[in-house]
Amino acid sequence: MTVDDPLELACLDTFRSVSPTGFAIVVNLGAKEFDWVHMEYPEPWVEHYVENDFINIDPTITFAQSEIGHIAWSQLAADYPDNRVMMESPKFGLGEGNTLSVSINGRRSLASGAGPVWPKSLLPRLVLALGTLHRLHARYEAAKLNPKMTEVINLLADGLRDQEIAATLGVKIETVRTRRNSAYAKTGTKTPAHLVATCLREGLI
Repeated sequence: MTVDDPLELACLDTFRSVSPTGFAIVVNLGAKEFDWVHMEYPEPWVEHYVENDFINIDPTITFAQSEIGHIAWSQLAADYPDNRVMMESPKFGLGEGNTLSVSINGRRSLASGAGPVWPKSLLPRLVLALGTLHRLHARYEAAKLNPKMTEVINLLADGLRDQEIAATLGVKIETVRTRRNSAYAKTGTKTPAHLVATCLREGLI
């Protein structure tokens, strides 16, 4: 995905409008990794954050890994009173803020932005923007589904069962199941129908 994508730019503008001091978007957040990040915080804070390895103690990330929804930074500061991220961010003009977490197909994405508490009336719009960024990223990460996985998914979409797919491809049924299970893991799905529907919706097949 490039920064010239008009839908991506529109979603980022949504967060700029409510967090003009700065914000970050993290897509497909895992236990210790993520697939895509966009950050517009002040450069001194970004440098301080990276130098101190704050990503490993950031309560906004902890929240997004365990909860779905919205929380104000003031609540996170109360929940984590000795946390360095919460104690030091105000020194960089990032005293107030918000974190929003969504789950799509079992995968988490978060938006965290400095500024006044986001009103409840704006949350549906922000959830939509964050969900769109999540889906855009998944679409542009289609390379994660290798050609052999895609081959199996297309045959599933045609209504074939594992044994029929194995015969069509000239491989063992265990090979088909391995490729299908790998595709489940890549897409956060659990059944053939869910896998096919997700791949069709996200433009992966």
